[in-house]
Amino acid sequence: MSNLITTQQPQNGDLITFSEADLDLIKRQFFPQGGNETDMAYCLSVARKMGLDPIKKEIFFIPRATQINGQWVEKIEPLAGRDSFLKMARASGKLDGFKTTYEFKSVPVRRNGKWEKIEDVVAKCSVYHKDYRYPIEVEVAYNEYVGLKKDGTPTKFWAEKPITMIEKVAESQALRKAFGYFALYTFEELGADEVNNFAEVSHTGGVALSEVEAIEEAQIIEEPISREDLIDALDDLGLGLEIKPNAQGVEFGKVVGNTYNKTDTLKALGFKYKPDTQVWFIQL
Repeated sequence: MSNLITTQQPQNGDLITFSEADLDLIKRQFFPQGGNETDMAYCLSVARKMGLDPIKKEIFFIPRATQINGQWVEKIEPLAGRDSFLKMARASGKLDGFKTTYEFKSVPVRRNGKWEKIEDVVAKCSVYHKDYRYPIEVEVAYNEYVGLKKDGTPTKFWAEKPITMIEKVAESQALRKAFGYFALYTFEELGADEVNNFAEVSHTGGVALSEVEAIEEAQIIEEPISREDLIDALDDLGLGLEIKPNAQGVEFGKVVGNTYNKTDTLKALGFKYKPDTQVWFIQL
């Protein structure tokens, strides 16, 4: 077995370890054939730090097309399910409950270069984090995430249980934002009914699976936290917000105070870290 994949004692941030027998079983039974040792080492590192066990099917390793230096290559990447996010949130001791609802709403869609409104099912999830004064809320529409087969029809569960599936997407995204699970997507978000049926999924609501990196950026912008709520959330953490415009007049907020051991919370609030100046910032 490669030196990259060895039995380890817990490292900084590791929540789970694997024995040599576990690693051999994972490599033979739970890792795609043809995957290289570097991809496997990365996937296992994510599993260790998230506390998810591939043998218990709490995390999966899936081949996916990724663009690197302008070329499409296949890489093995970690993938979870909504229940995996719930497990991690409960294990943190910071989950104070969540609520999911759905309703029929008029939502905007862009077709043939024009915006129009359609009636759609929209799921809303509110996650209550003990460190936040207000819940983290996410709304998602069925048409954006429904898994479609190559013939354009919904996959089995998206056709038979559309409400269940879109609610799982909302819950996955709300839990990610509340707890900072940025290293993982869930298979529900990518249009699959379950991890085993990726082969039949052509795209998710019109978006190719290989374009999921662009989806992540859009999701961060999609549900911005208000300036007032942001200041309140930082105040709860004992931090302040210094606001200044750049040369173009765009306002940015800089975190003021001791941010030690608050990385996940700041990420969940939408802040980004600038290593050269060691500053947490956000565009307002």
